[in-house]
Amino acid sequence: MTFEEDSSEKRSAGDFYLFHNFAAKRAGSPVLNVLSGADNVQLFHDSLMSAIAHTTLRQPPRDQDGNELRLVAGYLDKMIPNAMADHFEGRHYIAMNTALFVAVQEFAMFCFTQQDFFPDVGDPSMEASPPPLDNRVPGLWLLDFTSHGGSVDEHHGRTITPRGESRYNASIYLGLLMARFVWLHEFQHCFNGHVRLVQDTGRALYLNEIEEPLGLVGFQAPPMGDAGSRDAVQRSLELDADKQAFWACCQIQLAQRENIEGIAALDINLRLRLTLFGAYAMTWLFEEFQNYLDAKAGITHPDPYLRLQNIVAIAARHIEPIHEAARAANQDACGQFDTIQRNIPSIYATDELRSGTANPEVQESLENYEKEFASVADELERLRYNEQR
Repeated sequence: MTFEEDSSEKRSAGDFYLFHNFAAKRAGSPVLNVLSGADNVQLFHDSLMSAIAHTTLRQPPRDQDGNELRLVAGYLDKMIPNAMADHFEGRHYIAMNTALFVAVQEFAMFCFTQQDFFPDVGDPSMEASPPPLDNRVPGLWLLDFTSHGGSVDEHHGRTITPRGESRYNASIYLGLLMARFVWLHEFQHCFNGHVRLVQDTGRALYLNEIEEPLGLVGFQAPPMGDAGSRDAVQRSLELDADKQAFWACCQIQLAQRENIEGIAALDINLRLRLTLFGAYAMTWLFEEFQNYLDAKAGITHPDPYLRLQNIVAIAARHIEPIHEAARAANQDACGQFDTIQRNIPSIYATDELRSGTANPEVQESLENYEKEFASVADELERLRYNEQR
């Protein structure tokens, strides 16, 4: 895709009001005002503006009926780590909850407090390699701690923050790249017709990144047809959005289209390593978010390990062959998981990332989802948007 990278700020003010209306009517949630100029929203702002730029085509894409894709994006100010894609009142909306963005940043910072994590970045000897605070998964500690009335103090800050300036900056960049994967995943649900498909067929009213418990969901789609078949199709849509988002994230680096200045200044090898590690780690965080919300995988979303293997296969088959730096970058990104696992036992081991391609059960499951996706290909072709040449 070709992106117009100078239009995000021009349209952001008007879109904020549209998003505010959407949040109130559709999600029942306050919004985060990233246009306030406050220091505490700067990272939120940069992530959102970067995503908007990367999802804005020079010519608005249209579906087969000539309808333009009109997209609005923003943050729901909710203490639940989630994201969503919706089609409402003639527009598509993608939203990330503030809790998810904060969780991703916390996890990324924790990674760079570990001396052996990307040891070529900055001076790793300055880092203390601390264990997770309160034995909670980094990425969920802050959310859990503050939601139970805790107040973050200087000790907490020192523990979860990299000490070296270069490593601190790299942790911010990693968090932004992980958030980008989420933004582009939600965008692909809109661009490829997924949202309108589930709405038109009664599968769902919108697509959540995490299936929230019933008490946290404002409304649900009415049942229609066979539930197992509906859910299998919806799970296949999640895998497709993952693949498309992962490919786009990698292409931004390989095609030199990075629009966040600090990340663009890094060499291609490091940018690609951070992108690959971030996307892989994001699938594990989805699992931790599911556990935190007491949500169940396999209903509307595939098992997180399948989501991981889905994009690992894309890297091996399609990313590594197209750039001389990609194979080494992918091997190094996978190798970082053993480093993190020393302090987070629940995260994937490096061998787990690599073993799925040789596991017949994993591959059979992915092939079955491909068949489910093929079963709605004709419907999606009508609903998906196409770039205008």
